[in-house]
Amino acid sequence: TKYTLFTFDPNTADSAAFVRLGLKPFIAKNILKYRSKGGKFRKAEDFSKVYGISSEKAKELLPYIQLVEIKPTESKTTAYKSQNEI
Repeated sequence: TKYTLFTFDPNTADSAAFVRLGLKPFIAKNILKYRSKGGKFRKAEDFSKVYGISSEKAKELLPYIQLVEIKPTESKTTAYKSQNEI
């Protein structure tokens, strides 16, 4: 089967992008399900832990993974402290 390799962010890519990268549709579904439950890929190596991805495919895709930095949200406690410190 023919597929195309391109840079992608597994936290934002859709199922069509995963299939174009050569992943089977059920693997794309697993990734989307993981994300819908709040799962996030924090480092590129985490992508290899997705159920159904072979180690060979994970190694092939690793150089193409570009994660957008996930910034932690500021908690109310932190916001409160910073206002009082001014």
